Formats: sequence, C-alpha cells, structure tokens
Amino acid sequence: MKNFKLFALVGLLIGGWQYGFAQFELIEEVKPDASSNNIPYVKYKLSSNDLTLIIHEDHSDPIVHVQVAYHVGSARESIKNSGFAHFFEHMMFQGSKNVEKEEHMKIINEAGGSNNAFTSFDKTVYHNTAPSNITETMLWLEADRMGTHLDGFDTVKFNNQRDAVKNEKRQRYDNQPYGMVDEEIFKSLFPNHPYEWMPIGFVDDLDDATFDDLRNFFLRWYGPNNATLVVSGDVDPEQVKVWVNKYFGTIQKCPEVRPMRATAPALPFSKYVRTLDNIWAPKTVVNYPTVPEYHKDDAALFILSRLLGGSNNSILYRNLVKTEEAIHADASYTSLELAGFFQITVYTPYAGLSLDEIEKRINQTLEEFEKNGVSQEDLDRIKTGLKADFVDQTNSVKDKAMLLSHWNMMKGNGFNLDDEMARYANVTTDDVMRVFRKYVLNQKAVILTVSPDLSGNKSDNEKSKSVNPHAGQQKTIDIQYKGLTYNPPKDDFNRAQKPQAAASKTIKVPSYYTSKFDNGLKLIGSQSEDMKKVYIYFDIEGGHLMEADKTVKVGTASLLADLLNEGTSKMTTEEFSAALEKLGSNISFGSGNTSSTVYVEALVENIDATIELLKDALFAPRFDASDFKRIKKQTLESLNNQKKNPNWMASSTYNSIVYGKKSIMAQSASGDFKSVSSIGISDCRAYYDRFYSPNVTKVSTIGPLSEKEMLAKLDFLKSWQNKNVTVPALPQPIKPAKTTIVLVDKPYAPQSVILAGYPSLTYDYNGDYFKANAMNFALGGNFNSRLNHNLREVKGYTYGASSNFGANHFYGNYVFSGNFKREATDSTIMLLMKEMIEFKNGGIKEDELSFTKNSMMLSQALGYERPIQKLDFLASIIENDLPKNYISEQQAIINSLTVEQVNALARKYIEPEHMLIVVVGHQYKIKSGLDRLGYGKVKVVTIN
Repeated sequence: MKNFKLFALVGLLIGGWQYGFAQFELIEEVKPDASSNNIPYVKYKLSSNDLTLIIHEDHSDPIVHVQVAYHVGSARESIKNSGFAHFFEHMMFQGSKNVEKEEHMKIINEAGGSNNAFTSFDKTVYHNTAPSNITETMLWLEADRMGTHLDGFDTVKFNNQRDAVKNEKRQRYDNQPYGMVDEEIFKSLFPNHPYEWMPIGFVDDLDDATFDDLRNFFLRWYGPNNATLVVSGDVDPEQVKVWVNKYFGTIQKCPEVRPMRATAPALPFSKYVRTLDNIWAPKTVVNYPTVPEYHKDDAALFILSRLLGGSNNSILYRNLVKTEEAIHADASYTSLELAGFFQITVYTPYAGLSLDEIEKRINQTLEEFEKNGVSQEDLDRIKTGLKADFVDQTNSVKDKAMLLSHWNMMKGNGFNLDDEMARYANVTTDDVMRVFRKYVLNQKAVILTVSPDLSGNKSDNEKSKSVNPHAGQQKTIDIQYKGLTYNPPKDDFNRAQKPQAAASKTIKVPSYYTSKFDNGLKLIGSQSEDMKKVYIYFDIEGGHLMEADKTVKVGTASLLADLLNEGTSKMTTEEFSAALEKLGSNISFGSGNTSSTVYVEALVENIDATIELLKDALFAPRFDASDFKRIKKQTLESLNNQKKNPNWMASSTYNSIVYGKKSIMAQSASGDFKSVSSIGISDCRAYYDRFYSPNVTKVSTIGPLSEKEMLAKLDFLKSWQNKNVTVPALPQPIKPAKTTIVLVDKPYAPQSVILAGYPSLTYDYNGDYFKANAMNFALGGNFNSRLNHNLREVKGYTYGASSNFGANHFYGNYVFSGNFKREATDSTIMLLMKEMIEFKNGGIKEDELSFTKNSMMLSQALGYERPIQKLDFLASIIENDLPKNYISEQQAIINSLTVEQVNALARKYIEPEHMLIVVVGHQYKIKSGLDRLGYGKVKVVTIN
C-alpha cells in the first residue's frame, strides 16, 4: 500500500523575527503505516538555496543521526584531477571559520557521539550520530563547514591531508594482498569513463594538486543545492526546521549541478589483464559490463548473482569449490549511478588450475546454468533472503538516513522501502534468464588474474604500485572551475557561538532475564518488541585453549567449526544452505582463541523452522569425509595466504614472543601447515565429543518474543548432555625485561606495520583494567588522542594510530598499532616512546580528563540501538558475570576519576621501558634507522 504523499509549496514562518522569514517547499510526507514497510518522513526544499531537508522522527532511542550527502564523487573529477572528492572529504574535517581543526570530531566525541565520512564514485557523505540533546550542535557544525569552510582552509592543512590520503592508499591498497585488483578492474572496464579510477585517486595526481584546485572543487560542488540533509531520530520536526533555517538558510548556492550523462561501457572484445602480487593463492575475476542502478534489469542481475554464486548451494560452489578446484568462488553484482558490472571471482590453490583452465570451468558452469535454467523455488528462496536483508538495512536511524538520502539523490521523490522491495519481488524466472543471456552468457568481459610474483622483479622505490593511465597527459583546468568566488553567509546572528546542549536524556539500558539449566548451560535474553528478527549467540568456552592439551592438535577447534557449517546428518552442505536461504536465516559456527561460537538469526515468523535446523547442526553434525578433505585443503591454502598479510605477520610474531614458544597462545588458532596437515576427521569428532558441552556454554538471545516464548523455543538445549568440561589455565605471558625491537622482513613493503606492547591487566568491569582504559583514552584511545593527533595530523606519518588495553579473563595486553610511512618508521617509534614517557611522567590534563569523562559516559546512549549491539551487551553480562547495575557503577567510577587517580594509573600501567616493538617492513630500507634508536640490536626474522 502506498503512503499518502503531499506535493505543495507552503510558506512557513519559522524561527521568529531574529532569524527572518523563509519558505519551505513541502515536497512529500510519508506517514507511519503499520501495513507498510516504508520509512516515514517529511521532505522539504529550503527556498532560499534549494537545500533538501528530510526529517525522520523516531523516539525509540535518545539519539539522532545528522547526515549531509553531496552529489559529488570521483565520477565528477577530470583527467589528472583524480582523488579530489576524497581529498576534499579529508579537508572538511580540518576546520571552518568558527570550528578549529579537528574540533568537529572532538565536539561530537565529547558529547558521546561518533562521526565520519565516506566518498564513493557518485557521492560524498558526512554522517554524525550522537545523543539527541546536541542535535542543534550537529546542524551548526555541518552548516559551518558547508558555508564557511574556506575560511579555515590553508596550505599547511592541505599538505597534511594530502599525506593522510597517500598513507590511506598505501595502507588499504599498496600494502595489502590483492590490493590493486579493483583499480585494475575499473581502469580496464571503464576506460575514458567517469568510473575509470577509484575514489582514492592516483598518487601522482594528488602530488600535482594545488591549493587552488581543491578550493575551486569546494566552490563548484559543495553548495546546499547539491546536498541532501537528513535528520533522523529523536527530534521535534518543527524545531529542526527552525534550526535548519537559522544555520543553512543564508548559505549561498554553488553553480547548478546537472545530472551526469555517460556512454555505457562496451567491450568490443574481451580484455585479459594479468598482474603479479605478493600473494599465495591465484585470483581470477571475470567482469561483465551491465547497467546503472535502478535500470529495469538491475534487480534481476542482483538476483542472478545470488543464484550463480551467493551461497554453498550455488552452481559456482558446486562446480568449483566442492570439486576442490577452487578455494572459493562467488558471483556479485555492483550497480552505480552511471553503470554497473557483474562479477565472478575464483580463488584457486597454489599451483592449481591454469588461468585458461579456470576460464574454461567458469564458462562450462555458465553453460550448465543456461541448460538447467532457474526454478520458481530457487527464485523464491533468494527473495526470502532479500526480505531478511531489507530488515537489516533499517536497524538504526543511521541506516534509515542512508537509504533516504540515497533514494532522494538517485530516484528523486516518491520512492521508499516498499518500492525498493517491489523491484526484487517482481523479478520473474524469465527476467533472470533474460539478463543472464543478455549480459553474461558468451558476453565480452574483462578477465583479470592475480598470480604470485615469483620473478624477483620488484620495485624498490617509494612509488605506489598503482599506475595512472593518464600520467603523461597535460593537466588542464575545466572551464566549470574558472571564475568561482567565495561568498560566505551573511547572518543576523552570531554564527561563531556554539549552541548550548540541552540536558541529556536518560539512557535506555535493555532489561533482561536469565536462566540456568540443570546441565549447566547459562542463558540471558531480552525482549525487543520492535524487532523483526530473533538473534541467538552461543559462546562455548574453550576453543583454541583446549589445544593446550598435547593430545589435541593445534587448529582442530577451527577446522571443526568449519566442518560444522557443512550440513547435518540429514542434509548435505548444499541442502542445509538451501534450507537456510529458503527461510532467510543464518546459522554459522566459528572458533577463536578462548571459545567456539554459534550465531543464529532468523525472521521471527521462521524461527521455529530455523531452530529445527539448529538442533540438527549442533547435535547431529554431518562429519562427511569428502567435506573434511575439501575444508582441510582450503585451510592449508589459507594458512599460506595469510602469511602475506602484514598485520597477521605482526600479531603472529608478537604472540610468539610474548607468550613463549611453549604456550598455546604462541600459536595461531588456525594452526600451522604441519599441525593442520596431521589433523584427521576423527580428531575433529573427538574434539566435538569432548569439549562441546553445556556446562561451558553461555547463550544470549534477543528478539520480539517474550521470555516465556523464547525459553520454550530453546527448551531443546536442556537435553544436551553435560560432559563436565574444564578449561585449562594459561601460562602467564612474558613481559620484556627491557624494550626490544623485532623486525619482520617484508621485502618491498611500501609501508611499515608497527605493533608495540606488553602483557598487562586481565579483564574487570570496575577495577584497574576498566580504569586503565579510561586513563589511556587521552593517550591513544580516540581519534583526538595525543598519539593519533601527533602521528597523523601533525607529522603525517599515518592514516591512523591507536593504543588500548585489551583483555579477557585469561590474558591482557597494552598494545599500540598502526601502518606508517616506510621512511618514517624510526621516527614513529621515537614519537611513540616520547608520548608514552611524557604521559607517564607528566600525566593527563584537566581538559583531557573532562573530555574523557564526557565521551565515555555519554556514548552509552549509542550502545543499544542495533540488535547486534544489544546482543553484545547481553553476551558481555553473562560471559563476565556482571551485576545488573554495572553500567551505573561504571558511570559513577568514570565520573569520580580525578587527575591524581588517572596519573597514578599512568605511572603504574604505562610501561615504555618494557615494550616489545614488532615492525613488519622492508628490512633494507628501515633497519639502519631502527638500529640507531638505542634499543639494542634489532632482531630480524622472516616468516616462511
């Protein structure tokens, strides 16, 4: 049923005489309707400058999301000016006329909120979520940078953020396995097209960018007429209009922004792009050009991707993974404003099928799909899964705001969730086969392959691995960037005056119930009537710890968890996956250092059928020999592949030294090649029989069902036999006697990963561990901390750095980590040690403690909105045996902290003299600098 929509021009007197008069054009109103899935909202156009305002009122939690989406992304950049939209996203956090550098984020964080931004091909979005008492402040902040950002724009900030963007590119692309894949795909699939480059851009274009380039980019695109402002959450709509008129009403328009037009990408012949990288498992990606988002074929192509390769029941899985020819195979579909592409991705074992053989197997699979077609049952199964996905897309006021701004930008008026769902619900089997034949079967494609680089022909310079296809072209200035002038808003109020926050509202902590079964299983649950799904989480204590018993081979717990995902005694992997898809449900087993886990989610109407599947998966696993053989082979390939990841290399080396070679914690929970090679299916069965027991299991659940209803659903767990499992104690970790540097050689790495720390406090909720994290907040625990500020904002060494105390009941560590410029590796360590020593000896400042208290106490308001947040809250209570009033206890502790108490904690627990500093980087470029730091001989290790 369509909601009533109203289109009219309404003159509204708002804000009183002091802010003048303004007209809002009422574009449409969608009222709450229990018979509809639509998101209720009111949409206005501010007549003074054409700003679009969307208000969604939701009082379920005392929080508000304020978002400004600008219709500009990398697609509106020109040749030799790539990366400008993303670069400017960074610049927008560098202050404006009335907001100092980094102050925007500091104000939001101190109020208990969070904020960030992202840039895509088509848009740039700035988003803030915070307790609702600072709604006016968030609007003031966004308006100030929209209207007066250039008053805070200078060359120092410009150069600093250029470094930050380059560091981000190194971290996310250059220094990661397969990091260049997407860049190569877009260059090959969209040559001379607005999507030719990634939003991150090319480093040489960023190097060539000038102050005026970025200034003009702002003037061209960052106007209210090119923006959608969404205010979503606990608000009074009439008050919001008053504030929006006050702060945004006098901001000048940018030049008119017209819809983009681009030639649809077409491939006259298939392109083969073959690249080398420091990886283990070869990767093949086949890319077919398709259609833009919301094209009539868009929804059918997405459903096709789910059918071809979206699960363990798909044909790609059956034909390539099940046969052990591939480690992983899937299909996906991406649609953007101007174009889209359909993608098939296959990871193969090292020294497995040749590239030609992989392509042949993919084509054979597509031919088989053509022959068999799509059944109505298959299509209905995918549609049920999509229904569950749509529920997940509306779990928070932020999620709803993201949808509303996107629909406004891409579809205009009169489009909502029912319309979005109908796009997929209306797809027929004929539609799926039609788009399959039109865009995929026997069509031209870009076939990209990434193979292990065994040649030794690697670059040893500082340049990015990416290559700009237009590097040799002359840079020109587009006419649309000429003659632009800055006209800051003229107000009849003092814009420099930050709004006064209203009194904060009471935080709604979820209520809960508990139960303990005779077999030892403990349960905690909560009813949330507005939810449409039920969520269940099992924590089975043990996991990797049980492998400390020398009778259990390392990696068994992890391998067993993978095996338990492979169906039941009644169902094969494919049948089990199909049954879950048909319900729109998820059941997944996992294992980590201290526990094995089971995660379940289901639409409330399908919870009974999902519980039946869970019973069989938990109590009657399949233990199929062919499944085990395949999973073991995949695991061995994965173990080799992870050794190419610099972050894994750092943590693995740290653990092996801190915990000692004899400790189980020195070994990866996934095992190593030798141990996993020796594991048999009988080992997995023995682990399951010995250690999966209710007496070490804690179950957390949340959903719309009452306590009585939920306990009845889980009554079957009472029949689980108690095996009286005891979890072994861990040997104590080894604190370094003095600060030591260990260098893990990663030849030609463009960045250095640094992980530095020492064993420290174990978990408590109200003792020194809890207080130590409050103490560290100012040093390294938030974006505005001393470490991140100096390493990122002042020095430009990194995209981000942090430190924290992390712990459970078994062990704890204080750890600093980040990815840093290769040439600044030694300087980073010097600055880290300097900051730690100064904080230990000089202590915290009054304003830092005030910031810490406000941020930690007020952020609780954001902690219980999403289902997964509530589930985590419950799991923490039952896992740590926390009292019902522990949140108020923690609030009181934080509120009572004094400078003297914090400084005493710093003197006791900040230990720069006992640091193990692990550096993963290019030995021949950084070792000499590390040797000069004065921490003794740097030990160099390699990971084979």
